[in-house]
Amino acid sequence: MSNIWKIFKLDLHALRQNVVSVILAVGLVIMPSMFVWYNVLACWDVFGNTGNLKVAVANTDSGYKSELLPMSVNIGNEVINALRGNDQMNWVFTDEEDAIDGAASGRYYAALVIPETFSQEMLTFYTSGAERAPIIYYSNEKKSAIAPKVTDQGADQISYQVNKVFASTLSEVILNTLNSAINLTDDDTTSDNVTKLIDRINDASQKMKQHATLLSSYLDMVSATQSLITSSQTLLSQTESSINELYADGDGTGETVDNLAAALEATTESLINSIDLSISNYQKTADSIDEAFAGGNTTSQDAASSLTAKAQRMDELADSYDTVIASLEALEKKVPTEYQTAFEQFILVLKGSVELQRTAADSLRASADDVTSANADVQARHQEIKAQVEDAIASLKNVETTYTSDLKPQLDQVSAEVAEVASQLSSNYQKLTSIEGDLSSSMTNADSKLAGARTAVEGAISELNTAGDKLSSIHDKLQDAMNSGGIEQVKEVLGNNPSLLAENLSAPISIERIAEFPVSTFGTSMSPLYATLGLWVGSLLSVVLIKVTPSEKTLSACKRKPHMHEIFLGRFGVFAVISTLQSLVMSLGNLIFLGVQSTDPALYVLCFWVSGLVFQFIMYTLVASFGNVGKAIGVLLLIIQVTSSGGSFPLQLLPEYATILNPFLPATYVINSMRAAISGLYQGDYWIYLGKLLLFLIPMAIIGLVLRRPFVKLNENFVARVEKSKII
Repeated sequence: MSNIWKIFKLDLHALRQNVVSVILAVGLVIMPSMFVWYNVLACWDVFGNTGNLKVAVANTDSGYKSELLPMSVNIGNEVINALRGNDQMNWVFTDEEDAIDGAASGRYYAALVIPETFSQEMLTFYTSGAERAPIIYYSNEKKSAIAPKVTDQGADQISYQVNKVFASTLSEVILNTLNSAINLTDDDTTSDNVTKLIDRINDASQKMKQHATLLSSYLDMVSATQSLITSSQTLLSQTESSINELYADGDGTGETVDNLAAALEATTESLINSIDLSISNYQKTADSIDEAFAGGNTTSQDAASSLTAKAQRMDELADSYDTVIASLEALEKKVPTEYQTAFEQFILVLKGSVELQRTAADSLRASADDVTSANADVQARHQEIKAQVEDAIASLKNVETTYTSDLKPQLDQVSAEVAEVASQLSSNYQKLTSIEGDLSSSMTNADSKLAGARTAVEGAISELNTAGDKLSSIHDKLQDAMNSGGIEQVKEVLGNNPSLLAENLSAPISIERIAEFPVSTFGTSMSPLYATLGLWVGSLLSVVLIKVTPSEKTLSACKRKPHMHEIFLGRFGVFAVISTLQSLVMSLGNLIFLGVQSTDPALYVLCFWVSGLVFQFIMYTLVASFGNVGKAIGVLLLIIQVTSSGGSFPLQLLPEYATILNPFLPATYVINSMRAAISGLYQGDYWIYLGKLLLFLIPMAIIGLVLRRPFVKLNENFVARVEKSKII
């Protein structure tokens, strides 16, 4: 530890020893922040300056004069006059050729051309076979690559603004024209034309309602079909549930059936073998008892040990049979009732045998104690113990006979029946499951399509009825106005405020936007990406300008020769100081100089500090272990993280490889933690992201502290070969 601290202090002293090194250090601290501030300021409010976008407008409208309106109207000119007072965009009024050429050359962002027949098509919308009046829109997509595709304030938003402005302006011009036409005269010709318009409105209203009635009949048929499918699905679901319950129930079906068959077969094979082995062991015990009681061939201590060992072995066999008894009692509960009597009788016989075995074992232990104490009665118990062992052998043979003659045939029969049932259930279950799956899939698809059709039909019916009611209302009001002989009443129906009505027509629906974790500016939204890249660039510049290995003078100043891990950690100290200063300047500059929002400035600064240290440790480890190859790896990681970290584009819009790489990039968690510090935390996501970021220190520490030695030697050979080229 002393060497680590010594190297760190000497590095700090060397860093401030001359003016050049101080200037380089200051540059290292400031340069990453300059990168971040420049880019964030550049995109701070890019979509708030749409008024600087040049949009060419060319009017070729020749005007129109109709029978209904005995006056010449040029709506194109009215639109141009209205747009001159609109500052949402930089409108450039020119001719058609210049507008199209300007959009192609890039002088204009877009060009709008009002066609020659625009007024005619606008003012004949009520005639049979009329089409919507077109406005030709030329857009130069080469001028913008990112914003029009991703953000709602890019080219799509600008196009929407153009459409909205034109719709509002055109509606206002048309309504003003209608008002002017009504104000123009009050003669019989005008009244006749208005009467014709009223009749056409009434016809349109009736046709809309007739179509709505026809669609309602179709909707009834869709509803009936959908109800039938729903009932079929319910029946199919109940059938599937019954199948699953039949296969999964504990009454000899499903998995329990298979387990029971396996248990019966295993019991039949293993129980008879264990009984035979026990009889053999007890016979050997009986033969060896005489030797244990014969005092002439061995000492009393040896005899006692032999008797104790035999008693222990008999207890172990008795314990094994207790386990068998427990298994048989559990198995008894699973077999049919007619087989349970045989199980009960066999278990009673087996329990009696176990009791005799334990009695014999107790007698052997008592005899061992007598032998040890030289008790005179020990020889008298010789024949008693031998007789008890013989009784145990006889009981085991009785167990074997009872099992072979009574229980085993029952078990074999149960096993055969269970195996047959399991085979039939498995086969039938697979068939039923396959059939149910096909039917369920088909019905689900059909139900989904019918639901979509029902929704579409209901929407169409609603729209037709609404439109029909509105036209009917307009017809009634106009008819009442004409019946009263007041053309002024017609003017009131059309409205006295064309501007307000035009605004409602251009945007009849308003969207109420509620932002979760709101961000004040676009620059603030982009700052996590640029800040992360700045921290990475700063760590990369540090390992490029500062050597990762101390000088010989520094190493010789240590009290003893430092180990490799001491050199590694001691040298990292100066890089950690540089990284801390970089992150501090960058984070405070973002908050104070740029005005980046943050719900918790302390967490914001902490995120920068932790992220900078992690990035610096990664780069320091790579260069200290791999040399110039490590620098190349750092540049490669920078390139990958620009897009795959999810800092600008949503991952769902990126290729699959970017989505796969995203969880393995440290920048991913830095960007997400910065966003949490900017907009607000959600269920501790800030700390979760920082914790995942710190996990990257583990593999880097293993490389730098454990695996670095072979890498260093390999890198030295690589550098030597490169230097031989006399070029690099």
